[in-house]
Amino acid sequence: MERKCAIIWFVLWFQSFCFVTIADTSSCLIKQDSASVVGTPTTDGGSETTYSCVASDNCNYEVHVIGNYESSNGRHGFFTERVAGDTDVIVSVSGESPRPLILVLTSYEPVRWRLSVTRGVIIDRVILSGYYASTVTSSPSNAIRQTETLRDPDNHYGYGTDNGGGGTAELLLYLQQRFGPVTSFSGSYRADLWELNIHRTPACSFNNMTRNCPVPSAPENGAVNVTGVQPIVAKYSCHEGTLVGPEMRICLESGWSGEEPSCRTGI
Repeated sequence: MERKCAIIWFVLWFQSFCFVTIADTSSCLIKQDSASVVGTPTTDGGSETTYSCVASDNCNYEVHVIGNYESSNGRHGFFTERVAGDTDVIVSVSGESPRPLILVLTSYEPVRWRLSVTRGVIIDRVILSGYYASTVTSSPSNAIRQTETLRDPDNHYGYGTDNGGGGTAELLLYLQQRFGPVTSFSGSYRADLWELNIHRTPACSFNNMTRNCPVPSAPENGAVNVTGVQPIVAKYSCHEGTLVGPEMRICLESGWSGEEPSCRTGI
């Protein structure tokens, strides 16, 4: 994972623009005002610049990240007591999936996150991440199964560009090490309202799931079935003959376990 920065010089001043990319481990590449977004932010002043990505690498979890630097109605600054501002998040969920749904809410300034979740949908885990402490509530009140808070010096917060501070790359790397690649990231400097539209599917596309395990070939006179939930498993069977080799192979970091089986007759 790396952070790429371009520096633009003017006569008496310069501004740097830093965009976070994830190298070789995920297809979630953060872009500014992308047409493909899961989360859309607004403030009292209108729309905001958005930094976002959408991916389909993770077949074990759905991890959606929303990041603000701040909300509009908070109070913060030098030599003043910080007071959390409100950011509402409308979480609209359609479809079904066996994968746990994880929502990460990250900010620099303290935020009171207020979730409005599609009735009947359960968010398995909400992770609060920020430099200053934030809180979260939900409607319905039982929409969140578990909540945890990250507050440490490792820059586990960011909104996509990290101009003026933050650690989007560090946050995404941390989440990737725990859960695998993020499913979506949506960030802006300021947001009073996020509309997060999540469409869940029963299983992810295996072709997009991993670069470590290519799609396995079925043995001659046989079949292979790949499941897209944890762990990723390939199950082999024979239409004719006897299966020689492992009936099941697991996708590991080094590739598929075991040898590729075959179907033999006359055994």
